[in-house]
Amino acid sequence: MFDGATKFNQPVSLFQTNINQPVNFNVMNVLTMEGMFLDAVVFNQTVNFFQVAALMSTKSMFSGATNFNQPLNFDTTYVQSMSNMFASAISFNQPLPFDTRSLTDASYMFSNATNFNQPLEFNTSEVRTMQNMFDNAKVFNQAINFNTSKLMIVEAMFRRTSAFNSSVSFTSTRALTNFKNMFQDAVSFNQPITFQTDYATDMSSMFYGASNFNQPLNFSTANVTTMDFMFQYAVSFNQPLNFDAGKVQHMSNMFFGALSFNQPINFNAGSLINAGSMFDSAVSFNSIVNLSSTALLIAAGFMFANAVNFNQPVNFNTTQVTTMNYMFYNATKFNQPLTTLNTGKVTTMARMFSFATSFNQSVSFDTTSLTDTTFMFAGASSFNQPVGMTSRMANVTRAGGMFDGATAFNQPVNFSSSSNCYDFTGMFRGASKMNSPVTLAAPTSTTNAVSFSEMFDGASAFNQTANFTTSTSTATANVQTMDGMFRDVSPDFQQDFST
Repeated sequence: MFDGATKFNQPVSLFQTNINQPVNFNVMNVLTMEGMFLDAVVFNQTVNFFQVAALMSTKSMFSGATNFNQPLNFDTTYVQSMSNMFASAISFNQPLPFDTRSLTDASYMFSNATNFNQPLEFNTSEVRTMQNMFDNAKVFNQAINFNTSKLMIVEAMFRRTSAFNSSVSFTSTRALTNFKNMFQDAVSFNQPITFQTDYATDMSSMFYGASNFNQPLNFSTANVTTMDFMFQYAVSFNQPLNFDAGKVQHMSNMFFGALSFNQPINFNAGSLINAGSMFDSAVSFNSIVNLSSTALLIAAGFMFANAVNFNQPVNFNTTQVTTMNYMFYNATKFNQPLTTLNTGKVTTMARMFSFATSFNQSVSFDTTSLTDTTFMFAGASSFNQPVGMTSRMANVTRAGGMFDGATAFNQPVNFSSSSNCYDFTGMFRGASKMNSPVTLAAPTSTTNAVSFSEMFDGASAFNQTANFTTSTSTATANVQTMDGMFRDVSPDFQQDFST
């Protein structure tokens, strides 16, 4: 009715009058007031509704009415939707004595209502969704005591409620399926949670950025399929988790940046597909990780990246894993055997051990499918193990920086099977102890090579004949650059590369 009336600011009186009155707004049969004052940014007048007995929807009624802050008291007995009713009504802060017995949709009701902070004694027995109900209601901090017997969705309900730290009491949550983002960035929240979660399927980002939260969680998770980002940046959280994860497919970023977390993980992971970045930047974490039955796991990239204290055995089924890039990147204390890892389907190990400064274990991996080993051991300053895998890398196309800055490394390297590799840039750059044979000598082994730039730059001990000769005359025909290839190698370096 007044949607977008950006300058409207006059009194409004809607009522059923006697037939002889000069103004007759008969609202007895009005079913909807959806968007009535939507974006009426100046409007701030008393609204008197009388005998609004048939009203069923007040969706977006005051949404964006940024100046509105008047008492409201009208009959909402049959209203089913109050979705977005006060969304972005940034001045509104009035008591709401609404009859909500018929309400089914309270989604986004106070979203971005940044000044709202009133007690809510709502009858919510019929409500199905409270999605984003208080999202970004920055000052809201009232106890919640709702009948939630039919509630199914609480996604992002308290997201960005930065002041909220009051009790949340739901009478029953057996019907709840979606907890996604529920307390995301609720930075003050730290209250006990006793939800029934029997039918929950989505807990992704549930406590993302809830930086003060540290309460026990006795959740039933038998039907949960995704826990992505669940505790990401929940920097205080450090509670045991006895989760049934048998149906969980996604745990990526689950504890990313959970700075305090250090609890044993013992999950049935029979459905797990993605564990990428699961413990990335969990700087305190150094507990056992027991992921049983991970036969479906595909993604393990970044899994322990930046977990600077982690040094526990890693024993889980990686038969189907295709990505291990950055898996132990900057895991500065990690030094455990990895002989049980099945890597036959892994395509990328880029930066897998980069800056894992303690790592010095055998890496006799199955590299049948591997295509990318860029910076795999870059900065792994303790690593000095035979790398037998290099002779079985027929599909590798990129090996640039593979041992860049691996200052302890001094082992023979055989790339004789790597005819598809085009990038050897900086492969041994800064590997200051490297003085072992480097073999690229096999039919067509360097046919596709494009760059040998800085390959041995700064390998200050190197004084070997790097054998690039092959049985074909086109072995190095595609090479475009050898800039700095032997810069700053051993001062005794005198090798003949004329062939």
